[in-house]
Parts: sequence; structure tokens; C-alpha cells
Amino acid sequence: MNILPVKFSTVIVCLILFVTSAVATADSDLEKNSLIAMDPGRNLRERTIAIYHLGACGDDRAAEPLLNILTDRTEPEGLRSNAARALADLGKARLRITSAFEAVYREKNAGDNLRYTILLCFGRMGAIESFALMSEALSDPNPMIRFKACQALGQLGGEASVQLLSTHLGHEEDTMVRAETVRALGSTKSLAAEKALIHLLISDPKPFVRWNAALMLKGFPSLGPEARSALNAALNDSSPIVRETVKGILR
Repeated sequence: MNILPVKFSTVIVCLILFVTSAVATADSDLEKNSLIAMDPGRNLRERTIAIYHLGACGDDRAAEPLLNILTDRTEPEGLRSNAARALADLGKARLRITSAFEAVYREKNAGDNLRYTILLCFGRMGAIESFALMSEALSDPNPMIRFKACQALGQLGGEASVQLLSTHLGHEEDTMVRAETVRALGSTKSLAAEKALIHLLISDPKPFVRWNAALMLKGFPSLGPEARSALNAALNDSSPIVRETVKGILR
């Protein structure tokens, strides 16, 4: 009569031991990776792998060593960029992370690679709280910073991002940045973005920009009469690649 209770008790004990062992292993891995990541005596490959594991562990305690690396100006820029990506993956201590990202981005001698990474992390995190910094980045003299800011705003989405990107097209002169702004707008799939893409398709002086506008319209689940009218007009575009792309959409 006592066999079942004894078996049940054994199972419970085994489960407790398993969970305790798993927690101890996780704690051990966290401590080991933290020590490796923060050890300047280790080579960059070892530290980079440890940083990756910290970002993937899902434990909010991993934010501390990653933030220490990110904010340490004596660390190599590539390692700080890796720490930023890991923090975005971790997604814990969000307010501390976005605040640290903004502070590092505004460092006097922050490298371009680090600033690119931070902008992309804002986009991946959907960091609406850092909208002001992304908006500011659209005025940076470096076109690649503006390029990454457009990417981030496209990932962020929302009415404010669409309006900002549409306005930015009015004074952005770099063709690659203009094209990325078009892609960012198109990724939002909003009605306001559709209207902006229609205007670009029929009026932008750069074929590369018009082509990107057509490509992004192609990705919309449905298009209104105004968009279809613009696509039909673009069948006579001076650029062969624009014409071919439009033909594919209208088939």
C-alpha cells in the first residue's frame, strides 16, 4: 500500500535535485561568461563569445557586465559594439540599456561603428523612448549615420516615424540614404507611407529611388487606386529597371 507514495516522493526529490542542479549550472555559466567577458587579459574572440552567451542567457543579471563593457571607453570599439548587440538581445533592464545607449552614442569620440550599432539596436528593441535621438541622427553629417537612423525608424514604425521619414526625404540629398528612407517607409506598410511612395515613384529624379519605391509598393498587401494609377504611369519610366519592376507588380 505504501509503494505509490514512496515512488511519488522519489520523483519529487529527483525533480528538486534536477531544478537545483540546472539553476546552479546557469549561475555557474553566468559567472564564468561574465568573468571572461570583462577580462582584458583574454583574447577578443573569447570575450566576444562570452558576450554573446550573456546576451542569449535571458538572465537580467547579465545586463551588469554587458553595461560595464559598453560604457568603458578604454574597451575596443568592436567589443563595445558586441556588448550593445548583446544588451539588445537580452532585453532586460531596458531603461538602463536605452539610457546607456544614448550616453555612449553622444560620447565626444564615439566611433561610427559603435554609433551605427546603437541605432540598429534601438530599431530592434522598438525603442520609442529614444525617438528623439533617432530623429537627431537624421541630421548627422555622416550619410551612413543617417542611413542607419532611417533603418531604425523603419523598424520602429508608427505614425511619428512615418511622418519624420517622409519629411526627411524633402531635404536628404544622398541617393543611398534616400533609397534607404524609401525602404524604411515601405516596411511600415501604412497608408501614409503608401502615399509617400506613390509621390516618389512618379516624381523622384533618381531612378534608384524610384525603383526602390516600386519595390516597396510591391510588398503592400493591397494597393489603392492612386497607387495603381502611379504604377501604370511608371510603365513609361525612363529607367528600364523601374519599368520591369512595375510590370511585375501589375501582372
